[in-house]
Amino acid sequence: MFSHPRPLTAVAAALLLLSLGGCTPKMLQDTASVALLPPPAGVEDLQRFPQQIDPYLIRLNERNATLPVQSAYKTEYYKVWQDDYVPEVLEDAKWPFDVYRPENAYGQNLQPLSQAWFYAMLREADWQAYGSTAGCAVALHRLDLRNFPTHKPLFHDPSVAGEGFPFDYLQNSTVFAGEPLYLSHYSKSGAWAYVLTSYATGWVPSERIAPVGGAEREILQAQPLVGLLEDRMPIHSLRGQYMFEGYVGMVLPLQQKSAAQWRVDPAGHAGTAEIPHDAAAVLPMTFTRENMRRVITPVMQTTYGWGGLYGERDCSSTLRDIFAPFGLWLPRNSYKQSRVGKVVSFEGLDDAAKLARIAAEGKPFETLLYLKGHILLYLGIYDGEPAVLHTVWGVKTVDDEGNFGRHIIGKTVISSLRLGHELEGYSDEYSLLHKVESMNFVFEQEEE
Repeated sequence: MFSHPRPLTAVAAALLLLSLGGCTPKMLQDTASVALLPPPAGVEDLQRFPQQIDPYLIRLNERNATLPVQSAYKTEYYKVWQDDYVPEVLEDAKWPFDVYRPENAYGQNLQPLSQAWFYAMLREADWQAYGSTAGCAVALHRLDLRNFPTHKPLFHDPSVAGEGFPFDYLQNSTVFAGEPLYLSHYSKSGAWAYVLTSYATGWVPSERIAPVGGAEREILQAQPLVGLLEDRMPIHSLRGQYMFEGYVGMVLPLQQKSAAQWRVDPAGHAGTAEIPHDAAAVLPMTFTRENMRRVITPVMQTTYGWGGLYGERDCSSTLRDIFAPFGLWLPRNSYKQSRVGKVVSFEGLDDAAKLARIAAEGKPFETLLYLKGHILLYLGIYDGEPAVLHTVWGVKTVDDEGNFGRHIIGKTVISSLRLGHELEGYSDEYSLLHKVESMNFVFEQEEE
């Protein structure tokens, strides 16, 4: 079992001596037998690093004026409603049917899915109708974007660590209520609609979207956007009828502002809604400590949800939702997020050199750290080590015979880059620091 020294408080000593590690890439092709371990009674990092954002905010470099990059959010948000929008080509839309095959596909009963089931999904998708509707629509509720027109899951081999539950590979992403959609076509039965957003695509139930006409689109796009600052907030119409649930990262067109309320106009819904003034803010919020505290505090309650399943978040949706109220548009997956802004590669650096560069150049709350399948927000140096915020499934472990396992964490946490270092089976080879490939500064532009 690998042993570690006690954490040092001096940054210089930490840069030279610490061996860091801990996060699991989300898609692995392990072949050894595994042991899925229960949640650890107390992961050391989660005791040592405060799990509230306040102690880290002093490291945030406040800006009382908005930056140019914060002005592009509305353009990206409404991209699929523009007259010149060009949807992806059919070959790209069909990618899940090329990737997922019966050879490594299991259903909700953890039994193999048949070829007949795949044929049925292909018939229901009715790709010959792709683009035949070509209309604008809006989500009426929070929706899962499914890779096949079904609510049922597709898992890879459940006996392999990092596969099985909760990694349903038919879950592509989620959209919030009120989000603009481009409607391509309906499934053979009409039960499903294939839609495109500005960041992801997939199948949604037909009855949970509504068409939006050209005049309504113009009105909505002319209004400012309001970003919500609470999770699981019930939104009601002016008549008191429940409409949908609101989350941090969700934005809605602002119709009217009063001293106590924001009146918003979710397209496709019957009537407008009012939101308490302290539960939302006009985009873009300024990059201040208080604003960051308002955004991150509810997000810290997130439990892990692959692709946004169960109304939760994964690593990339957590970061996307954190930065949305600040008017910073992020792509949906971790790799694309790692390309935003100025990118610094760690290629050729050993672990100590990576750590030194993060400590020397990292900008708290505006630096993302990327490794294949995972992304984290750098919060600055805390107690001699880089502190990071991330939504993580678990810590990868390996036993003496090379069998992989997982210590499940399954939530949004603040940790070091050696999360789980004290756990049996922890290895530097699979640590965050060893696998981290780059950092990027999201408010900066790459130099020409």
